Parts: sequence; structure tokens; C-alpha cells
Amino acid sequence: MSEMSKSSEDFVDKLAQADLSRLRSTIEAGLRDLFGGAISGVISVVYCVSYAAFIFSGPLAPWLGYGIAATLISTTIAAFVVALRSSVPFTIAGPDSSTSVVTATLVAALVGWLVANGATDHVLEPTLVLTVMAERLSFANRAIGLLQR
Repeated sequence: MSEMSKSSEDFVDKLAQADLSRLRSTIEAGLRDLFGGAISGVISVVYCVSYAAFIFSGPLAPWLGYGIAATLISTTIAAFVVALRSSVPFTIAGPDSSTSVVTATLVAALVGWLVANGATDHVLEPTLVLTVMAERLSFANRAIGLLQR
């Protein structure tokens, strides 16, 4: 075997080892990101369910399923928008406790008023409209704040 072919074989071996090392590193990083995202997703779902249970309590308890669906859909949309528009690549979005408390207070006041005025059969629709309007107002407030910078 000539000296030239032995050095080229060594070079190919070193190159293959470097490629395997890079591939292993990429797979490990991808798995860490996957598990981190899965954990964040599970935590976000738990928050959505708990906030929906908080908002859809009392006279709204029969419609808790709608509340859970509404919070999951709005959280998914917000997370998608933040993921697309954020300048920080690892930013995640999820439900917020302070917003949920304000929404629960608004919903409780509305449902109390509706029940006091005899509209016990139709409390879900105005509640969903109110939560959508409150979310839109919150989004508009954030957008105006970003534009003023």
C-alpha cells in the first residue's frame, strides 16, 4: 500500500467520524428540543383546562367542554402568532393567569346579569362573544403598544 493511499484512507476515516459526530450532535439537540416542546405543550394544556374550569364555573359549568375548546383554540392561535412574529426564536406563548382572572370576572358579571334577568337558557353564546371581544381588545392593546415603540 502506498503512502498516498494510506493518507487518503485516514482522511476519509476522519471525515466520516466528524460527520457521525455532527449527526449525533444534531440528533441529540433535536431530541432535547422535541422533549422541551412536549413538556411546554403539556403544561400549556393543563393551564388551559384549569383556566377554562375557572372561567366556566357556576351557571356555566354545563358548558365547560366549550370553555376548554375555546381556551385551547385561542392558546393555539396565540402561540402560532407569537412563533411566527417573535424576533426571539425560542419564544413560546401560553395562557396567562392575569388575563384569565379578568376574563372570569367579566364572565361572572355578565352571567350574573343574564341570570338575574331570566336568560338562564342562553348564557353560553353571550359568554363566548364576550371572551372573544375581550381577547380582541387585549390583542389590539398589545398591537398599539408595539406600534408606539
